[in-house]
Amino acid sequence: MRFLVFGDIHDEVERVEIVLRYAEEKYGLPRYVLITGDYGEKEETIIKVARKITDYGLEAVSVYGNHEPRIIREKVLNENSVVPLLGIKFLPLGVTYDCCGINILGVGGNRGSGKKWSHWRDSQILKIIDSVDDIDIILAHEMPFGASDHCHGKHCGQIVLRKLVEELKPKIYLGGHLHTRPEKGFIGNTVVLKVGGIANRGYLREKSFFAIVNLNDSVEIIIGEVDIKNVEKENKVKKI
Repeated sequence: MRFLVFGDIHDEVERVEIVLRYAEEKYGLPRYVLITGDYGEKEETIIKVARKITDYGLEAVSVYGNHEPRIIREKVLNENSVVPLLGIKFLPLGVTYDCCGINILGVGGNRGSGKKWSHWRDSQILKIIDSVDDIDIILAHEMPFGASDHCHGKHCGQIVLRKLVEELKPKIYLGGHLHTRPEKGFIGNTVVLKVGGIANRGYLREKSFFAIVNLNDSVEIIIGEVDIKNVEKENKVKKI
């Protein structure tokens, strides 16, 4: 089964359209999209992203990040089942979803003290370990410690998320959050993929990243990289 994976949109909606078009032309679009969160601060972003996904005839499963509009915070937090929102299926923390026989666990938000709306605590992840099994995909926002979590010259992942992977042993862990280049690693036999962001900062600000994941007996990954500046130049030439 094939999935298109991206996240960290941060209100750069036009880049979602560019990525969808690029992925369609170069690889052909899978039916399902997995989104690692961080739509941004504007409510119109989630509305526009959902519309674009629908326009391409795709179905999306998503977690929330730590930068989300009020509509996501109000409808998804503190729920204990899948939340259909504007055509996107959101997975609250610890909720699973069967996508055509592929079991997906949602781990949205970020680790913290509980002071921010997006925070989860280690104890909540440990409860997830005790309550779920037979997981194929962990769809998360943050990364597990020591695997595909490099940023600023160090490991920026979370130790308890590594324990989650070690205990549940999914085929693949998907996350983002760090705004660095895509990175693939392993925890045991689990493939750990940092997808990279649609919107980035610094030297990556003109890049948008996505992945095509083929999940069968093995895991096959294609990393997509779009140079936004070149796309904009091409569009200007076409308009002229």
